[in-house]
Amino acid sequence: MPLLFEQIPKFNASLYKAVIQMNANEAHRPEVSKGGHVRVTRMALRCISARHANAAFINYTVFERLFHGCSCRRVAWLLLACGLLFHTGCGGGGGGGGSGAGVDPIEVEVRAALDSFTSAVSAENVAEAKALLSPNLKYFSTGSTAPDGLDQFMTRLTAFFRNAASISLELQGLGVSSNGETVAATRGTLICHYRDASGAEHLLQEEVEINLERNFQWQITSLSRFNQAMMTFPP
Repeated sequence: MPLLFEQIPKFNASLYKAVIQMNANEAHRPEVSKGGHVRVTRMALRCISARHANAAFINYTVFERLFHGCSCRRVAWLLLACGLLFHTGCGGGGGGGGSGAGVDPIEVEVRAALDSFTSAVSAENVAEAKALLSPNLKYFSTGSTAPDGLDQFMTRLTAFFRNAASISLELQGLGVSSNGETVAATRGTLICHYRDASGAEHLLQEEVEINLERNFQWQITSLSRFNQAMMTFPP
């Protein structure tokens, strides 16, 4: 029995001790009361850690009926099987609640890069915003017949900073798809709140498509509306 337990990582230590104790006492089979209650079963159930109560509630009456007239070895094996079932169930359920479980790490990185870009724009930080844009940026802007480059985008962005205040930029409903570990495409809704020079409030909202590539870091390589349609931002 100890060898079998050693092959099961993170097994309930209290259950382990209970079963070992039951094996040690096998030569002295427990007395069975008139009600058919096995005393050693009660002892083992009380030894099971209370911290597992939320994960798997043990019906004591069912255990008593199952163990009626059984030897200690059968009781031990039944407890072992139930313990393995509880261990597997608790592990599977706990994974769902973990932070970022089941999320593609590439998606996490891409979202972080876009969060940094929107934060830089909201803070009107030209240097940080530019660092997250590829030197080969393709910017599909309203009024242009062909994609502009990084310089044209930065010119519009700095003019926006100069003429606006209280800027807040965010990307909502963002969907991310990756192609390998160095290329990603995203789609979502760009929402920009700002005040103009007169203090009037404005809201710009448009569906955007943003492509990124990773060299030493993730950088935006393309800014447009869906299907490379011309976009309004920066206003």
